[in-house]
Amino acid sequence: VIAILFSIWFKICDCDLGLALLQLRGLPDDAFSGKRVWIIGASSGIGASLVCEYTERGASVVISSRRVSLLQAVAEKCNAGKTFVLPLDVLDINTHENALNAATKALSGIPEILILNSGRSQRQTILDAPLETSREILELNFFALISIARIWSKQLLSMTHGTTKQDGQLIITSSLSGKIGTPAGSSYSASKFALHGFFDSFRMEMYPRINVLIACPGPVVSEIAKFAHGKAATEFDSNKMPTKRCSYLMTLASFYNYDEVWISRNPELFFTYLLQYVPRLGHALGRRLGPKRVKALQQGRDLFDSS
Repeated sequence: VIAILFSIWFKICDCDLGLALLQLRGLPDDAFSGKRVWIIGASSGIGASLVCEYTERGASVVISSRRVSLLQAVAEKCNAGKTFVLPLDVLDINTHENALNAATKALSGIPEILILNSGRSQRQTILDAPLETSREILELNFFALISIARIWSKQLLSMTHGTTKQDGQLIITSSLSGKIGTPAGSSYSASKFALHGFFDSFRMEMYPRINVLIACPGPVVSEIAKFAHGKAATEFDSNKMPTKRCSYLMTLASFYNYDEVWISRNPELFFTYLLQYVPRLGHALGRRLGPKRVKALQQGRDLFDSS
């Protein structure tokens, strides 16, 4: 019986148990009515899909990235009347405060929900990746995001004066690579681990004024592999979670103020559970799977093919 139940779970489950059960409560159509949202990294993939999730449920959303034409297409697709385009290069840290002021002006109030979704992945082994690549990944995936988070939180708390209620929500798009080391993606994984350390601390310091949700997707249909550092690898969307499914689960977790969620199909989800609760066994399995993933990269095969 246990084997049958495990087989069913392995085949159909695509998120952690808490989030799976939360789906029974559902998400109201007006869940974010009147809310002001700023999504950074919204030109494609998960970020673009999140724009539609929030506007469809009543929020006004400022969307940012470097690719203005793609942002405009997202705005038109989701809800042009509730979506405002704000170009931003997150690596230009000196522009962050002005960008926040522009977002605040567009929304007629400071964003109550800030979603940090920008980042760049990696398809390189440790020995093939130059040190400069690690620095570039950490600058974009970690330092740029904590800069925006600090500026936003300071301004939010200066404009609101409550001490016992939640004033805002900060959502970080991390990755299962922030929970488990990733062969052929070591610096990317390190940047996501850094996000967990920083924003877990942030959550404890800011409670109850700011809630922090760290979302950890596994393989999701997006452009992330297209722009990754390193060698181009074959990756098939059929081995990944649909983008809309991932963004819905993130939005659901946002509405119910969850702290951390894992969003992935198996076997990645199972491997995360294994490393979390049976680390010795998980690391033993990792030592077997790691060389296979490196070999797949070197041969140009799909990194997420579990067959």
